[in-house]
Amino acid sequence: MQTWSTRLARIFGDNAERAYMIDSATGEVTTYADLARRSASLVKQLERHGIKRGDRVGVLLPNGAAFATVYFACLFGGLTAVPVNNALSHKERAFVLKNSRLSALLTGGMGDGIASADTDHYQETSPFRPLILTICSDGSMAGRSLQVAKQDEMDRYMATIDDDRLWSIHFTSGTTGLPKGVAHRVGALLGNAHSFNSTFGIGRDSRFVHVMPMPYMAGFLNTLLGAFTTEASIILAPQFGPRSALRFWESVKAYGGDTIWMSPTMLAALTRIDRGEVGIELCRSKAIRIFSATAPLSTKVRREFETKYGVEVTESYGLSELLLIAANAGPAGRKDLSVGPCLPEVRITIRNGAGAEVAAGSDGAIFVHTPFASAGYIDFDTGAPAAPARFWFDTGDVGHLDDDGYLYVTGRVKDLIIRGGFNISPRQIEEVLLQHPAVNDAAVVGIPHDFYGEQVVAAFIPNVGVKLEDVLASLREQCLSALGPSTVPDRFVAFDVFPVTNFGKIRKLAIREVLIESDQSGSVTGAGS
Repeated sequence: MQTWSTRLARIFGDNAERAYMIDSATGEVTTYADLARRSASLVKQLERHGIKRGDRVGVLLPNGAAFATVYFACLFGGLTAVPVNNALSHKERAFVLKNSRLSALLTGGMGDGIASADTDHYQETSPFRPLILTICSDGSMAGRSLQVAKQDEMDRYMATIDDDRLWSIHFTSGTTGLPKGVAHRVGALLGNAHSFNSTFGIGRDSRFVHVMPMPYMAGFLNTLLGAFTTEASIILAPQFGPRSALRFWESVKAYGGDTIWMSPTMLAALTRIDRGEVGIELCRSKAIRIFSATAPLSTKVRREFETKYGVEVTESYGLSELLLIAANAGPAGRKDLSVGPCLPEVRITIRNGAGAEVAAGSDGAIFVHTPFASAGYIDFDTGAPAAPARFWFDTGDVGHLDDDGYLYVTGRVKDLIIRGGFNISPRQIEEVLLQHPAVNDAAVVGIPHDFYGEQVVAAFIPNVGVKLEDVLASLREQCLSALGPSTVPDRFVAFDVFPVTNFGKIRKLAIREVLIESDQSGSVTGAGS
């Protein structure tokens, strides 16, 4: 079986003069040869600072060519990249840095999300005394003349790439508790990106548009590695936000983008904020593929985006621990509410509470076996990844498979509501609520009830000008008609905003706590009544 060391040498060699990255702000092109040379040169500079194979390198940089170069420099040098999200709070960032056991922290200097006082404090308090090094926009190290790697040095680095070596530790941005460090090996990351592209028809002529945060797995795997493993190219567009959304399609049009990964939150925001015609005209005149990742995609958000732009959105399914698992673009076409068939190397089974496999169409716990699974969570006491104990990974999700092998994710095990002994899926209710014209967003949770065990509460954000008392009856009627009497929420509560994670995932535990507290105090903070 061919190793990725051999494949990488071929990819870099065959595509030496082809573009890998195009900076939409400057028009600067980084070819595959440029990427190899800059990555190897950065390894040389790190080695001069005493950084050696197996060391961990923190990355605290804005999106850009330098960030991508550091990822590949870690691949060349046998280092483990530990990306740190610029949007984290000081407390969260301190937790990640403290528990990463870094030998060096690469930053872009002042203004790139970390102040010098923070780095000084981290260096003084960390038992590992990491070096704090500044990286320039081209991926070279500030304050030193660039040591350009020669071809024989690049070949040497390439030859030592090991499929089983840890390449990254990404910290999860969970909706509850402290983040976990998920470690991934070289072969799993590259193999997963390659498998997804091959399965869903993404080829070397594709041009990805990078708008995801690069510290997140979706910004690393789905786009940087997705483009690389298929020998394609990337437009480095501004990281998605309210301001960039206003001019989102300009760089897509200017540089010929046709493959875009976005989160459901991004899709919803772009649909609302974008008032121009550029995107609509572009999507209707060119074959553009939109993939959704990082969170469940509601039917409402998908349909509104597709109606506006006239292009299909393909929902994917994956986990930080397992990488990409499935996408709704299989042999039987796209199916509503499904995340599609799994990758050919991946196996899925649905089990009941006793652990027995259930028949097609029956809901149960989703278990996955994949060769792309992580090396484990980082044990903060030892610093090493604790290997997963089981062959089958319990995703924590609930769902079912149909006769065509398409997966339907109907909720999270921890979110499942048990009222009077019956299991109720919050996502099923949320999908119905989101079809109501008065509802902007919805989150259904269970809260304690003395008789039924739990009661179902539908929290929702109303559209502008909507009052709960004016739509309460129609909300109940819509749920009754679509779901039946046993699944209609016991209460409806209007919120101004939902608490969310840095990536826009709704923090249901926080909503549940607010609702429980409101039962005790008689009022809901931050919500209507």
